[in-house]
Amino acid sequence: MVVGARSVTLIESDEAFERHVLADSRASLFLFTSSSSEASAARSTAALDMLHDVGAALSPLLTTAHGDAGVLKATATEFNIRTRRCPKLLLFAQRARQAEVLDLGDDLSGGRVESQVRALLAGLAIAADGAALKATLAVGGPADEL
Repeated sequence: MVVGARSVTLIESDEAFERHVLADSRASLFLFTSSSSEASAARSTAALDMLHDVGAALSPLLTTAHGDAGVLKATATEFNIRTRRCPKLLLFAQRARQAEVLDLGDDLSGGRVESQVRALLAGLAIAADGAALKATLAVGGPADEL
């Protein structure tokens, strides 16, 4: 199930993550949170507040979403996310199943995250609606070189 919340979408299942983040042609910013301990829950809440601001600033360039690593167990495992290390912010800017881990810093600065994202999206094609389109990674050279 996917539940919209302001500018950030809550992802509540691995299947929804697959559809909303990985299968989407637009670049996506995804925040893994954790409510497993009081400390990580407090930092995750602060990171989510920051993500709302960053998502609004970068709209419509990319989609923003979040989910609890304890709920999205298969997805968290695939991307090497541990609940004790949450929050973790990942940018999905390629069609391949890989992501860039962004530096949240100690102060969870939205400005730092926004500048990192803009730099990483700089080379991507932009759709008519203003969305950055994920890059397709090619193996090898043109067909006539074979």
